[in-house]
Amino acid sequence: MFSQYLTVIGLTISAFSVVYIIATLLENNSIVDIFWGVGFIVATISSLLISNILGLPQILVTALVLLWGFRISIRIFLRNKDKSEDFRYVQMREKWGKYALIRSYTDVFLIQGLLCLVIVTPVIYVNLHTLSIKYPILCVIGVVLWVFGFLFESIGDGQLDDFMSKKPAKGTVLDTGLWKYTRHPNYFGEATQWWAIGIIVLSFTLTGWWTLIGPLTITFLLLKVSGVPMLEKKMSKNPKYKEYMKRTNKFIPGIPKS
Repeated sequence: MFSQYLTVIGLTISAFSVVYIIATLLENNSIVDIFWGVGFIVATISSLLISNILGLPQILVTALVLLWGFRISIRIFLRNKDKSEDFRYVQMREKWGKYALIRSYTDVFLIQGLLCLVIVTPVIYVNLHTLSIKYPILCVIGVVLWVFGFLFESIGDGQLDDFMSKKPAKGTVLDTGLWKYTRHPNYFGEATQWWAIGIIVLSFTLTGWWTLIGPLTITFLLLKVSGVPMLEKKMSKNPKYKEYMKRTNKFIPGIPKS
């Protein structure tokens, strides 16, 4: 079993390493953003193939990851296909100077590969073990919650894309639709999906409680590291966004404050 985990880790990191080589040749580290969702699919499919176990639990969690991973990667590809390297990676490259090549690998691609493996831990666990549904109610709750999160993230992304396509005036803030109830509906929806998968795993076996490190990690990253903090640091310079922050919940949806 341990060797199977190591194989999944090796295949996933290898995939991120190949993408690093491509990004280096193209001088565009933004490619890693497109590959983010695909990386989860690589880890999921590899664990499924290695174990050779194909029951309802494996089919269910694998299908959920494929839906999430393909949607998010396709969306980012369509958003970035005609754009140059994201300013964040440009700044990193300038900051690292002569160490840019190695730091790009260790600080961008390798770290993202490792984080991907931690977040997808619940799915790898299910795919590598023979399991059955022991607590149907938990499974139903998890699936319903996942669908809710998937729709919340998808609709939030769609509303944002529609807003940006209209080329709003500088300083204009999106505060309608789901964005009226939370400043980050896409991030909330994403975290919800991974917590839902955690609940689904518990419906198979309560001994898999430790795999909740996956949803805990993605929630921490979104709230404290690369999601909300980076975006709000940039947006808070806008007076209209500051007003938006005062009346709208940061993460969990709620009724706007007067």
